[in-house]
Amino acid sequence: MAEKTELLTQKELVENQAETMEEIKAHIVKAQSVLELVTNSLETKAKEGTDDISSELNSLSTVYDQLEHAFLDAEQVEDFLKEAEVVDERNA
Repeated sequence: MAEKTELLTQKELVENQAETMEEIKAHIVKAQSVLELVTNSLETKAKEGTDDISSELNSLSTVYDQLEHAFLDAEQVEDFLKEAEVVDERNA
């Protein structure tokens, strides 16, 4: 019975990491969308000869924050997977 409980716990840990990976993907998709909007806006302003790009710079800052958050989440998942690998080697 103890083994079954341990396996369920390991399954739950893996599910949490899968959820974190979904969050990472969501951050990356958001960043890609914002980059596309910024690119289109800059192209339009370049055609119009508009020099004010402050909103685009703010958007780029948002993209950076999204990517930084995704990177930190990815590091957490990587650390978990490395630890799980060590545990698996010990149990082998």
